Amino acid sequence: MQISNNHLSLTVAHRGAEPVSLLFDGRECLWQGNPIFWKRHAPILFPIVGKVFDNTYRVGTQEFHLPQHGFARDSDFDLIQQTADTLAFRFESNADTRQCYPYPFILTARYQLTDNQLCCQWRVENPASQEMFFMIGAHPAFNYLLFNPDDPVHGYLQFFLNDMPVNQLAVTQLSQQGYALPVTCKTTLNDGLLPLTHDTFRHDALVLENHQADRVVMLDKRQQPILQVAFDAPLFGLWSPVGAPFCCIEPWYGRTDREGFVGPIHQRQHIQRLVPHSDFVFTHTVTLFQ
Repeated sequence: MQISNNHLSLTVAHRGAEPVSLLFDGRECLWQGNPIFWKRHAPILFPIVGKVFDNTYRVGTQEFHLPQHGFARDSDFDLIQQTADTLAFRFESNADTRQCYPYPFILTARYQLTDNQLCCQWRVENPASQEMFFMIGAHPAFNYLLFNPDDPVHGYLQFFLNDMPVNQLAVTQLSQQGYALPVTCKTTLNDGLLPLTHDTFRHDALVLENHQADRVVMLDKRQQPILQVAFDAPLFGLWSPVGAPFCCIEPWYGRTDREGFVGPIHQRQHIQRLVPHSDFVFTHTVTLFQ
């Protein structure tokens, strides 16, 4: 399904309610899913972000199994609204989801274009009479501008919190299996910028916890801004396969399990909870620059 305005054109697939194309004045901003690096574009991560330890988690005395990043990205959503500048999709729990995730839910993904900005609003509803536990996150992959694999720097990221530049990041270290370790590494930014090189993600994603930024600006190799991702989420991730012509900027409510965690779901770090008959709204925006 497609919507557009004078500057932007957005295409969203029914599978996963995933944006698969975002054109800004004719320039493709989203990675087009070549599986040589990554087959996806901008999936919704639900009902987990990252991994549960050993692909197993516990609700009461029961054990369940979930793949990395959950099942929403591989599920078909129903289109429930389409206007000239708005698309909305819905996915509800069913017999298949209850085999690996016991909670009833309604997940709605709404996309709206305004001038040079895409607003993504995702709503999680708990229609049941019991408390619900979940995580949700975004995983958009944005193309570098004028990518050349031989360049030592492909672009830069700049970080802001409450409109102030962030000059140091505390990065959560990951195990070789992709689980969180109780160790952080302080990264000081050069002139407030993080260069994106072949080595930036050599140890997998960079995981940032505890509200370290609420805006991330992606710049080209000349340090000119390309786009901005603004969010209200307490965590975000940054990732790119080595040698890939894109970088993912990922706002999250949740993250991968810590190494060795075998406790119940409600004790997972950064877990979100919904009381009965309530909802949770996660909003992030992507602003494109000339």
